[in-house]
Amino acid sequence: MLPFGEALYLWRTQRGVTQQVLASASGLPRPALSALERGGLDPTLRTIRRVADGLRVPPGWLVDGRLPPGPSAWRATRASVERVVAALVGRSARLSPVEREVVTLVRPLLRPRLALLAGRAPGRGGVRRSRAAWLLAQGHVGDTAIRALVARLDKEAQRRR
Repeated sequence: MLPFGEALYLWRTQRGVTQQVLASASGLPRPALSALERGGLDPTLRTIRRVADGLRVPPGWLVDGRLPPGPSAWRATRASVERVVAALVGRSARLSPVEREVVTLVRPLLRPRLALLAGRAPGRGGVRRSRAAWLLAQGHVGDTAIRALVARLDKEAQRRR
């Protein structure tokens, strides 16, 4: 279960809505919406309803910390992790639809590591995207599976040296 602010942030970014657009749709000032997402402001029931209406989700989903849709059905078996890592590093792999979603979900999170693996500089910035990628990956894939993917990528890096 995610805190209200993180759930709000994920739903807003998943919907592709800016804070300004959501503030207009919900009738809230943008700074108040920002404070809600950061956890600096406790929402009232009325505020929860207004924000949920602006996102077109049930208010309970935000309050309960429900994640936007994603590959919750992925089981990080050894073979599945191998296929996902192969796809991440550019090798051909036969992926199931759920594994394709996992690749899409974790690629932004692992972008710096993948750049180093390819012999490129990891780049800078992307803090906001990294935060969203981390929250989504953690919620849908889980910490253990993310650690398994990172460990397998590290083995791939050692193999290439």
